[in-house]
Amino acid sequence: MPDSVTMANYNISFSGQVENPGDNTQTWVYRIRKIGEPIPQINLWILVLCTDPKHHIISSTGAGTVKFGVCPTCFPGMTNTIMWKDLNNQNINGLYSFTIKGLFEPADIPVFLSAGNTLNTGLITGPSCQPMEPNNVKFYIL
Repeated sequence: MPDSVTMANYNISFSGQVENPGDNTQTWVYRIRKIGEPIPQINLWILVLCTDPKHHIISSTGAGTVKFGVCPTCFPGMTNTIMWKDLNNQNINGLYSFTIKGLFEPADIPVFLSAGNTLNTGLITGPSCQPMEPNNVKFYIL
């Protein structure tokens, strides 16, 4: 699974996941850093989440404005996403996270990054559509 992807001079890296079996939630953490002073600047970045079973987002952190749901700039059929928008070179560096209901195995998931008028695509480690087996709960911090 890819733990890091670089697009348009921005690096997104998977920083870890924490399972919280007590409340049946899971938190996924990513770090973004710019490489130099990219031009055009980042506008937004998006992770594609599962629709069956649907990942229900409980909370999120990170710069910019967070939106959940359909991604109008992504490919058709991607109906469950988390998008951080209103980003630029001054506010992009840092940690971004989201917590979902349920415990899911890690897998390759689509990631999108928009800089200027270009939508870049890649894969990164994220929550799959496969629930974890109750005895298979792990704790990861990278």
